[in-house]
Amino acid sequence: MGLFDERQAAVLKQTCDWIARDPGIDEVEIEDCYALTAQFVRSAGKAGLLRHLMPEPESSDHPYDVRSICLVREALAYHCALADAAIVTQGLGAVPLWRYGSNDQRRRYLSGARL
Repeated sequence: MGLFDERQAAVLKQTCDWIARDPGIDEVEIEDCYALTAQFVRSAGKAGLLRHLMPEPESSDHPYDVRSICLVREALAYHCALADAAIVTQGLGAVPLWRYGSNDQRRRYLSGARL
């Protein structure tokens, strides 16, 4: 993969596997966008994709890695712009707290944002 290492290749595989398992990701109707947004975020959280947006505060297993985030977003956007937008919105709301909040605030508020 050149620019990407083995960890990022694993992130891309994880994302593509999730996309392949999610039956509705290619069939979005505008009337369903609010319900589908919540569904995509919950499903992505269960698949572990949100850990790449905001890793656990003390975790070295999932460090903040911009290339991994780009791979997740690119794979999502290729299949469904709404899924990409849902993940981005989750990150926009949580990343400031992840970066600037105390460890106690991160544990208290972000644990649920990763699920």
